[in-house]
Amino acid sequence: MNIKKALVVDDSRVAGLTLRKLLTERGIEVDSVGSGEDCIKYLDAKTPDIIFMDVMMPGMDGFETSRAVTGRQTQSSPPIIMCSANATDEDKRDAKESGAVGFLSKPYTPSQLDDVLESVSV
Repeated sequence: MNIKKALVVDDSRVAGLTLRKLLTERGIEVDSVGSGEDCIKYLDAKTPDIIFMDVMMPGMDGFETSRAVTGRQTQSSPPIIMCSANATDEDKRDAKESGAVGFLSKPYTPSQLDDVLESVSV
């Protein structure tokens, strides 16, 4: 998979801008939304190549949003990477069960981001 466009779903402006900068440096166009509900609305109109999903957000959390995205009856959903500062084994399990294909523990390094991008590009 050639990743050209990413969607960042995060209620933290700083976290979203940090990830946007790292992705843009890798030649990836980035759109951002601040909630799970906005993510669903965004996907009604656009299809990114990958989604980076924060876990802890008001309203729909990342797990709920991931289940909603992967459960849609439209074309196959983009791969979802969960991003959380609370990287417990339980969170990683819940991320996988909700449909995420990867997990980034905040704060992550550029090389950890590269590893995740490479894992979904295969």
